[in-house]
Amino acid sequence: MANETNTLVGSDGSGAAAREVPGVGRLTVADDHPDLLALAYAAMRNASVTGILADWLRDRDDARADLIADLAAPGVIPDRVPVANEEVPLVAGRDWCAVRRCNGVVARVYPGSPLERVVELYPDPYTSRCMRYYGASLKRAPVRYAYRIVLEKQNPESLRSALDRGRTWMVLATLGTFPCELAAWRRAFHAKSETVAARAVARLMRDRRGDWLVRLKASNPERCRAIMRQKEAQRYLWLPEFAALRPSEADS
Repeated sequence: MANETNTLVGSDGSGAAAREVPGVGRLTVADDHPDLLALAYAAMRNASVTGILADWLRDRDDARADLIADLAAPGVIPDRVPVANEEVPLVAGRDWCAVRRCNGVVARVYPGSPLERVVELYPDPYTSRCMRYYGASLKRAPVRYAYRIVLEKQNPESLRSALDRGRTWMVLATLGTFPCELAAWRRAFHAKSETVAARAVARLMRDRRGDWLVRLKASNPERCRAIMRQKEAQRYLWLPEFAALRPSEADS
């Protein structure tokens, strides 16, 4: 299902056009906004930050605020131990749910929901591939997260951890990204080693995240120039979408 977007005036100070998602509302904050990515990274590390991210978006009239607030619902870890083919509810949100199975935790977005419309807004590679992180996967047709835990190792702590990881997957999906990519963004902007940063930049280049890297050049041009001199980053600089990142003769 394709979504049409309308060009509006952005409200995040980035100069990026806001988007209108049919049946959802305006997305007023650019997906590469550094404060948004910083909060998303914090939420990835600690699920309790998800509510703070929702409040931050609400202050900027971004329609994803209510969707992410719904994803912040804590849920309950029941005592019931599921048997084969049984699903025990953990969370039942407006747009998503999570269940405990005998082989782990599964979270899914309801078909046709506003949350699904926002996730489907993003083009490939985000909508069509199965992504893996710490043994989990997120498949976006339909949007579904699964984390395997053998029944003998299921306890309140492991189930809560799996539920929070599923919640994080869904939150990042509304921003058009996923954990491994966001971790690469963090290293690109903040790693002390230029080699480590260059490897992270190469990962972002493979994922065609030129928007994030243009932000890096604008915020810290010296760091960007140093990273782009590394062989890991130079491997992708020939691509047309990264022309703005190529060192000029004056930088040589």
